Amino acid sequence: MDLIVFAAALIAYAPIVSGWYTADDFWHLESFSLPLSTVVKHILFGHVYLDHPDWHYRPLTNFMLMLVCRSHSALIGHFLSVVVHAATGMALYRLLLRMKRGDIRALTGALLFVLLPAAAPAVCWISSIGDLLSGFFSVCAAILYISDTRTRTRVFFMGGLFALALLSKEMCVTLPFLLLFFSLSRKTLRKDVRYLIVLFAILAAFAVVRTAIVGNPITTPGADHFTAISRKTFVNVLRYLSLLVVPAPTHMLLLHPLSILMALPLAVTVILGAGVNGWARTSLGLAGGFAALLFSLLPVANMFAFWYGYMPAALFAVVISGVLPRSYKPLFAWAAGAMLVVSGVNVFLIATEWQHAGTFQKKLFAEIGRIPDDTLQFGNFPRLSYSATLLSGQLQLRAGLAYLYGVHDRTIYINAPRWYEHLAPNVTLRMERGTHFFLRIPSGCPDYFIPYSNDSDPYSSGVKVKFSDYTSFSGNPRTMRIDFPHATQLIQVEPVENGVR
Repeated sequence: MDLIVFAAALIAYAPIVSGWYTADDFWHLESFSLPLSTVVKHILFGHVYLDHPDWHYRPLTNFMLMLVCRSHSALIGHFLSVVVHAATGMALYRLLLRMKRGDIRALTGALLFVLLPAAAPAVCWISSIGDLLSGFFSVCAAILYISDTRTRTRVFFMGGLFALALLSKEMCVTLPFLLLFFSLSRKTLRKDVRYLIVLFAILAAFAVVRTAIVGNPITTPGADHFTAISRKTFVNVLRYLSLLVVPAPTHMLLLHPLSILMALPLAVTVILGAGVNGWARTSLGLAGGFAALLFSLLPVANMFAFWYGYMPAALFAVVISGVLPRSYKPLFAWAAGAMLVVSGVNVFLIATEWQHAGTFQKKLFAEIGRIPDDTLQFGNFPRLSYSATLLSGQLQLRAGLAYLYGVHDRTIYINAPRWYEHLAPNVTLRMERGTHFFLRIPSGCPDYFIPYSNDSDPYSSGVKVKFSDYTSFSGNPRTMRIDFPHATQLIQVEPVENGVR
């Protein structure tokens, strides 16, 4: 059974193994190219980016990224990510067995996790290895917690695994609370209390050390994205849940709303399971499971990003496997099989998109690196294609240029819509100088993000761009005018498909 889970992950993510670097990868590539002693010091004290301190204290993740980056091989990074994800799926299978799910339900839940599209961005992005490591160590710690035979050695390893999960990514801070909820639901709190004390003590120690090294998280840069409760909080939670429930890439939901029908196999699976297990019991199990799922999303509820869906994806598989029947009748087997096939195909497509995104970005850097000017202003620069992250802003682009070409003195400003269209096989850069420009909006670009700009810079802060200027729902390309307060050189990135711009 373990080999089935491992093989499913390797097959579904096969395209990404030949992918390249994207987005934040370039920050790490530049930072970890420094002398080894400097890099180690930065990792230990939470300063891993050259442009600003990293307020996320993740030394284990950064040590792993250092090894990958200093190998100068994207292949190693992607292969490592896929293997860790497959290992997490195997560990989840063991966890579900410990939870008395049975072989069939445990295998279905583990396969759902390794093939769930919500987890795909974290697996396809080298910089997101922290999500994978934290998920793996958390699942392994949960296995030891649920174990019926608990020795001091097992408790020691459980605490050690949880500490490794915290040092990989802070999102697992909810694990002790989830295990507390699990003990309450099983009425084993009296037996489990000593082990919960160990987990909460490790969590408190980590909070103290992290605060001493990187400062109070409430006062660090970007804290408002994570601590302020607003309407955005609830919208993000709904978006996370939609990614889990509907096994389809987000761009398909935006461009083709009927693709929500792809969630039918999952719905049929749950309904059939409820018919076997009883509606009252199933409803109660789903209510408790989704309450735990919502709680697990609290650390990221104010900051939506595809890769944050990784650990909730593991918990989602636990929730769904709990409502499955113990034996598969023909109709149920077909529904579960369809659910896994649909999810697996979508994961394969997402991995392919990320692989294409890396190739696309490699060509962009090759062209940009030949431009002699020191100050560049970009328009129509692609940030996202489907689920595949490209460049997120000027910092990543500057770091990539510094790493690849040794260019450190360029000031780069980017105003970038997100592109929801097929990646072009080639790109071209068109340079103009002036104060007024006309930018081409690609076809079918339902963008809901404000263009990135550097507010402290007089060029980009004076740019007058309305929110609606970067949307095009008509399906036809259109142009918009963008004005700068001073003359600047604008670099427009244009896709070339079949030799036609």
